[in-house]
Amino acid sequence: MKKLPIALLGLTMCIISQAIAGSNVSAMYRDQNATWWTVPELLDFKEQVEREELEICGNNQGCREELFFSHLESEDTRYQALDMMLQSRFVITSINPGQEKIKVIYFDEEPMLKRMGIEEHDPLNHIFMAWFDQENHAITNYSYQYPYQNQFPDDIHLIYIGDKESYSGTGFPANQEFELPVEVTGLSNNHLASIKVATFANQYNSMGQANYLSCTREYDYNAEVGCQIMYSAEQGSRYFPPRETIEQNQISLVEDPILEISDESTFGTTEAEIPDGSSPLTQSSLEGNDKNEIIATSTKSTNEPIGTIKAPETGTPTSECNKVVEFPWWLALLLVLGNTTLLWLFWPKNQKNS
Repeated sequence: MKKLPIALLGLTMCIISQAIAGSNVSAMYRDQNATWWTVPELLDFKEQVEREELEICGNNQGCREELFFSHLESEDTRYQALDMMLQSRFVITSINPGQEKIKVIYFDEEPMLKRMGIEEHDPLNHIFMAWFDQENHAITNYSYQYPYQNQFPDDIHLIYIGDKESYSGTGFPANQEFELPVEVTGLSNNHLASIKVATFANQYNSMGQANYLSCTREYDYNAEVGCQIMYSAEQGSRYFPPRETIEQNQISLVEDPILEISDESTFGTTEAEIPDGSSPLTQSSLEGNDKNEIIATSTKSTNEPIGTIKAPETGTPTSECNKVVEFPWWLALLLVLGNTTLLWLFWPKNQKNS
């Protein structure tokens, strides 16, 4: 597919951004500092993003990469939250201590390689998951080639251990949430609210922890309901008790200049105000950082695909897809004075006197 003309691509992105901005937005939980999104919402949004890429760029990888970086500066914070989730690769998405249920998700493509146009799927081979009575860091040395009993202290509570063959004939699912058949370990007694996790694929492995302590300290925490991870562009990721959806008013853009994407792969940017919101916790991915624990709100994804060029039903538009260039007042004054002088000099009466 040939590269789209810059003006056409810019106009398309402008119309799309207006359609998104004019749509109704809802939030699962929101504070004044961040907007939080649930995993199901981001998975729905992921499908919209992929449709948008196909609509605008087709198989043009340079166009797709430029579009990705322009999204990271968009007023729609779902783009940043989605990228954060995909970078994690393996995530414990839901923890229910009371019912002893755990859901996870694994993304089988490395995001950077995918952006470069390299399609390489890496199936998940092994998952280890446990909690301990006392804090320890033995998980960082875990190897599934040796018996786990020889690698951990006696206070271990094994939640799950298994490879793709023991899970199912088709292996672990990829790019979708699924529930693990976990062992009953009395997870409600996990006072540290931390689950140690190790995962292995052919080109990927991670060792770390999912820390949901902040969720257990929330006013509405219920062990029988549990916690879910949420993502925020402003504050990272964190576990929260599931909360009722709160409808928000429509969001309108203050300014939305045309996206500029050049043939030299210069990244285009958009300028718009970002509405306040909130965010969720990180879990066990690559070195198991748990430092991004904060609160989260989710926002409903729009029903219309991003690539659909459709005028939003929001009444009078609140912004235009162009950038206003202000003419310098002093230059305008000089032009007026110059024109006045010329008129005076060449006026018939003045010509006669001279």
